[in-house]
Amino acid sequence: MVEKNQIGAAASGVNFGGVRRNGRKLAELALAARALDIWKRLPALVGDDCEYAVTGHLKVARSEEDMAGMAAHAEAQAEHGVAVEMLNRNALLAGYPWFGAVAFGAAWCPDDGQANPRLVGPAFARAARTAARSTASRSPSRTSSTGRAARRPRTRGRCATSRRATTRPSSRA
Repeated sequence: MVEKNQIGAAASGVNFGGVRRNGRKLAELALAARALDIWKRLPALVGDDCEYAVTGHLKVARSEEDMAGMAAHAEAQAEHGVAVEMLNRNALLAGYPWFGAVAFGAAWCPDDGQANPRLVGPAFARAARTAARSTASRSPSRTSSTGRAARRPRTRGRCATSRRATTRPSSRA
């Protein structure tokens, strides 16, 4: 586990904690499905539920065009196992009257949820330490591989080569 600065102090720990598949790019849905399985097993994996809860995800449309695009995306998501219910304006306002005139309808995914991002990173770090894996706080990195061996720059431009994947400091911070 590697993160710039303190584990959980950057984007992984400072966000809204959304655990969602609703509205994601179709190419991301297979990975999101794997991640959802991990979220469901979080207490067994890291010893803490990190306040993960299945609360659903509501994506609100503000126009007929938004609604049509979300409906088409919901159909495409269904082919990837993501159940999304389209709510027309009346159904949306019956359940969420505070949206008022700005809302045209919504896409509702009851299987999405949220977790406390301030707990997740540290919980994974503790679990890694317990499992005798290494944790470190470093600059962002990327892998350089020739296909047979990975290379990692050392100081003064020399490189170390390994059959295992390694990383090298990124020029992008």
